[in-house]
Amino acid sequence: MEELRKHLRWLLVLRIFLLFFFLVGTGVFLLSEPSGFGPARPWVFAVVVAAGAWTARSLRRLRAAKELGGEAQREIAVDVVLISGAVLLTGGTSSPFSFLYALAILNGACLLHTKGAVLAGFLSSLSYATIAVFGPADDLLPELSRAALHVSSFCLLSYLATLLTGRFHETRELLARERRRSEELRRWQEAVSAGVDCALVTTDVGGTITLVNDVAARLFGKPKDELPGTAIEALLPALALPPEAKLALLQQGGRTVEMTHTGAGGSRRTLRCSAIPLFDTYRTRLGVLYVLQETEDSYFEDERREAPEDDGPFAGILGKSPRIRGVRRLVRQVAPTDATVLLQGESGTGKEVVARAIHARSPRASKPFVAVNCGAIPEHLVESELFGHEKGAFTGAVARRGGLFRAADGGTIFLDEIGDLPFPLQVKLLRVLEERTFVPVGGERPVVVDVRVLAATNKNLEEEVRAGRFREDLFYRLDVVRIDLPPLRERREDIPVLVRHFVREFSVLHRKNVTKVSRAAARRFLEHDYPGNVRELANMVEHAVTLAEGDTIRAEDLPERTRPLPRGPLPEPPEDGGSRDEPALPNDLDRHLADYEKAILERALERTGGVKKRAAALLGLNYRSFRHRLTKYRMNGSSVDGEPTVSRG
Repeated sequence: MEELRKHLRWLLVLRIFLLFFFLVGTGVFLLSEPSGFGPARPWVFAVVVAAGAWTARSLRRLRAAKELGGEAQREIAVDVVLISGAVLLTGGTSSPFSFLYALAILNGACLLHTKGAVLAGFLSSLSYATIAVFGPADDLLPELSRAALHVSSFCLLSYLATLLTGRFHETRELLARERRRSEELRRWQEAVSAGVDCALVTTDVGGTITLVNDVAARLFGKPKDELPGTAIEALLPALALPPEAKLALLQQGGRTVEMTHTGAGGSRRTLRCSAIPLFDTYRTRLGVLYVLQETEDSYFEDERREAPEDDGPFAGILGKSPRIRGVRRLVRQVAPTDATVLLQGESGTGKEVVARAIHARSPRASKPFVAVNCGAIPEHLVESELFGHEKGAFTGAVARRGGLFRAADGGTIFLDEIGDLPFPLQVKLLRVLEERTFVPVGGERPVVVDVRVLAATNKNLEEEVRAGRFREDLFYRLDVVRIDLPPLRERREDIPVLVRHFVREFSVLHRKNVTKVSRAAARRFLEHDYPGNVRELANMVEHAVTLAEGDTIRAEDLPERTRPLPRGPLPEPPEDGGSRDEPALPNDLDRHLADYEKAILERALERTGGVKKRAAALLGLNYRSFRHRLTKYRMNGSSVDGEPTVSRG
């Protein structure tokens, strides 16, 4: 509809131009022939005025017209009538304006295709034949011959115009389909490239970039929309190769070369580049796909992709896994309140880090944060440390002591390893939680404190309650809001984020310039089971940063315990039964092999935190076979399947 409206607008503009041309031509004719047109002179100008008025009216109607087919047919008919009037007034069949009929036929074909060409051809033939028969002529026979010739040419022109416009519209539809397919292909390419971890760059045959993915934009340090239209050699000078060298690179799709790229900040990266020619279905080369991957020297490189919560009050709660995001969400929800929070998780999962984050986001942030490890204080001193004592309350109490609860007054006290709190003191702690008062050791008057209590444990307090080692009423008083911290082995997607964070931290601490992790070292980081969780990972990174030479952590810089467990047969002993450099063969081979197998089982359990199923998978054994070996060496203990064999503090 809009296309037809546009064609009609051009037809009307063209008509105005032709009327002006006709008016000028008529004026020149009258100046050269003052007696020209004779009595028909007023009619010539009347036709021009009428045509102009009709055209102005059509332009006004065109904007609001809803049914344009009939409007187009009327304009075709008006064109033929105007041309016929001009021909009749300027000499009939001898008029020099007879060629305008051909223009009317072409206009009809452009407006309504075959239908318009046939309509214009029919009206033109009828009008010209009428002029030949009834027009001013002395001899009818020559006029009819001329009319027949013109009518034949009109019919032939209508047929040719039909063919021409049909082909034109077919070509236009084909181009529109190809444009849509090209747009769909481009969107498909963008969707695929967005899900690939390596940098993808496509160029045309001349080497101009046509598409890049987000990874490539980050690699080159430029906005994604600015890169198309740039020469690939401007971004990667190593690809500014002579024609024969570039041809050799592309002769085998996927051939790989290494090159060095200097980023916007001056950092140098080693890239592995694969160049793959792109062809269409007719084997015509369309361009080149470049696949760029960073080599192992830049694996785990500091890209600073951590979440915004990595800084400020959430410092230390790093990661992008759903479970760690859930922890951050709970911290955000409970921090503004005074609710007691129980943090549960294995040792090293970051319970104190979470406690400090809760305090930092709470209204008590400007007040003291006091951390107490209940399991590290001797049992006979726990009460005095927590609640203080008066001078002379017991042997050695040479001075009055306020205690940690009074030190935390107005702020937060963090009771770590609450499961190790002696049973008698649990009653006193319950009183503090319920009444916010306590009596110091040797004191007489109760002390009132305003303290928020955060507690943490690596034990299952519900099992401790059932076993009678922890008071049930204290458990429920502590378990107002519970936050379970997942072990690191259950959120491995967070390991790269944590490694980058600790590399930066310990590089500054030890005045090193370590910024990268090799692929082999990264594999060791990702495959380790971390029985010590985040604390163990931090120690591993600090060990590696300390030993690293240069700016890259290598696999050999990691602690020995991170090496894979031995696989395969034992090394063969020397035939002579030993030498000065090697121990002699054991005289009890069965016991020696049993000790060796037991040591491997113990090491596997240690690596997996005592989880039998994971230890069996680590050794490549099925679970039944692994349990049989544990029973054989009496290593089952009292553990349950899937739970740690030994308690880890």
